[in-house]
Order: sequence, then structure tokens, then C-alpha cells
Amino acid sequence: MHLKKVLSFMLASSLLATFTQAEQDMPTFENWNNRALDAIRSSRTPPPMAAYALALLHLSLYDTVNGFHGDFEAYAVEPEDLSDASLAAAYHTAAYETLTDLFNESVNPAVFKKAYQQEIMDLPKDEAFEKGVAWGKKVADAYKKICDESRKYDVVDWQTASDAGIWRETPPFFRPALLPHWPKVEPLAMPTSDAFRCEPPLPIDSEAYAKELYEVKALGGRDKHDRSSYDTLSSVFWSDDLGSSTPAGSWNLIAQDVCRSEGYDFYQKVRLFALLNLTMADAGIACWDAKYHYNYWRPETAIRQADIDNNPATEPDTEWIPLMGSPPFPEYPSGHSSFSRSAAQLLTLYVGRDEVHFSTTSDQVPGAIRSYDGFDQCADEVGMSRLHGGIHFMSANLIGQELGARVADFVFEEYLQERAN
Repeated sequence: MHLKKVLSFMLASSLLATFTQAEQDMPTFENWNNRALDAIRSSRTPPPMAAYALALLHLSLYDTVNGFHGDFEAYAVEPEDLSDASLAAAYHTAAYETLTDLFNESVNPAVFKKAYQQEIMDLPKDEAFEKGVAWGKKVADAYKKICDESRKYDVVDWQTASDAGIWRETPPFFRPALLPHWPKVEPLAMPTSDAFRCEPPLPIDSEAYAKELYEVKALGGRDKHDRSSYDTLSSVFWSDDLGSSTPAGSWNLIAQDVCRSEGYDFYQKVRLFALLNLTMADAGIACWDAKYHYNYWRPETAIRQADIDNNPATEPDTEWIPLMGSPPFPEYPSGHSSFSRSAAQLLTLYVGRDEVHFSTTSDQVPGAIRSYDGFDQCADEVGMSRLHGGIHFMSANLIGQELGARVADFVFEEYLQERAN
């Protein structure tokens, strides 16, 4: 009996030592996420590319951390025996290597190097450190290969047309089509970019289309409108245009607030952010697939050129100007709605309920703080902000929301599952 107690104590001590090696230098989760958001802002990364970059970063961190315990299915790199490796060294190395590769042409690598040196400064430079660094580099190398796949597609020279219902460049800058090649990027979770392709937009000669045209004309006009001051500010608060952290970044900040309120530990955060950003990356690909497949015109073009839509219920208004400048890509479905609903649905599934109070800020309205009592409420507001900005029809919002939810359901059910054993 005494021998059994001794052996049990020795085993427990061994396990505790292994656990302590990984836990003694536990990284702060938010630091590298915030650096990624700053890189997106400074590089003016477009929304689909930003979501994709955040997904690769957080999937690499997930595989790095999961390698130490293997409780969940890996995404790209299977766990190894890392009992005597430093988790912090591995985590910081994977983050540094992955971010440096993702933004190698748009952000000075010295920014990430300095941050890396600060993070590892106080870590013991022992054998555990070296093994952690080697593991972090191994995982990052796998994600560099995935990223290289997304870079192999040549930029498509998208040709616009003046036909009714077809997207074309809009004033005042008449910017060319943004990322028309993005539907060719291989999804990170979906089998194909068109796996969840939505139904076609409303025919422009239909009665339903005419109702939506007059709805956005009333809600989204710059000079004359039927919206509240709150809704006017919403269009700016949620604009998330180039130079911001983009919609994906906004939902990363929301997720940080949720993690604090829910009391999630380091490991729960790592898995949540991997699932969240994987979802938004594929929502962006699915949305861009539909955008360039249907190539639907923006409300300002539709309203000004209603004389060519062959719809007796519409009349042109050549003086109408939207509150916001129209983004330089086809209208249907809404990207903001797709990103936001995919994030809201994923968070609901992960947390286990929608009714979570949280607050968030805006890159476009410094100092402003908005609070919500649930993810649905927030996603609904984001979607409607695009109508209040005059840049989307209601169908684009609703179908974008539906698309985002479908992607979230798929990712949550199929990826990063807990292992049976």
C-alpha cells in the first residue's frame, strides 16, 4: 500500500511538472491579436483579405497550443510530445513568424520583430525555450504554405458594363473592382467557394425590387432621408472601410470583451478565436463568390438610372446621393452582413446563448462606445447600417445574414472538435 502511494505521488509530481512547464510562462492572449488588427489598419487591408489573415494567424496559434495537449482536432499540424517545451516560446514564435509572412509586403517586419523580442525577453533561454521555438516555427511554416496558395492567383482585370442591373464603378472616385479574384482563393473550411452560394438577387423589373429601391432611397440618402440620428451615426460607426480593422477586426474586439465577461481561460480563447476567424474568412470567400457571380449594381446606380430597368414602378432620380460612398465591388450580397452574422452565429454557438451583454468601439468614431444585449441585436444593426448608408438593398442584407449563418453552422459542426479520447 505504501509503495502504491509513493508511485502515485511520483506520477502526480511528474504530471504537475509537465503542466507547470507549459503554464509557468502563460502568454497574454490579446497582445498578438491586437498587433494583427494594427497591421490591418496600417496596411489598409481589404475586408476579405483581413479576415483570411486573422484566420491563418489564429489557426496557427490554435495548432501551436493544441500541440501541447491534443484535446481537440488539429487544423493543419498534428500535436507532438511537447512535455518539456515552453508553451510561451512556441506561441510567440508562431505568432511572430505567421504575422511577418502575412504582412511581408505591407508592414515593416521590424514592427513584429520588436514585439517578439519584448514578449520573449523574460523567458528562460533554456532547452525548453529552444524546443518551443522549434515547434512554433514548424507550425508557422505550415501556415506559410497555406498563405502561399492564396497568393498564387493573378489579379483579375474585371470588365464593367453599362447594362441595366450590372455593377459599374461609382462616383466620386470611380474605383476599379476590388478583389475580383477572391472567389478563386481556396476556402479554409468550405469544400468550394460556391458551396453556399445564395439565390439570385431580385429581378430589376419586379415589384419587390421597386419596393426595395424606394426603401433604400428613403433610408440612405445623403441630403434627404427618413432615418434617425442614431441610424445616421450607425452607418459611420460600422463602416469599417480601408484603414480600419475591418468587420472581422470589429468582431475580434467584440470577442475579446465576451471572453472577459465569460471568464474564458487562455485555452478557451485560443479555440474560440480560431473558430471565429475561420468562419469569417470563409464567409468572406463565399460572399465574394456571390458578388462577382451575380455582379449586381449598387443602389445609387439603380436609382439614377431607373429609366433603363424596364420597371414601370421606378423612376430615375439623377440627383440622389447615398450617405456613404459605395464600395468598389458588386452589391449582392452584403459583405458586412455576411461577416457580422457569421461572427454572431459562431459566438452564439460557442458561448451557448445569444443573450450576452457586451460593448464595443469604432475606428471611425473615436470615443464612441455602443453596448448590446446579444449578438443578434448587434449583427442586425450592422446589416441595417448599410441601408442607412445608402449602399445596399434590403435583400443583400438579409441574404448576406443567411449566408453568414450557414457558414458559421458548418464550421462549428465540422472543425476543431474535441477528440473522443
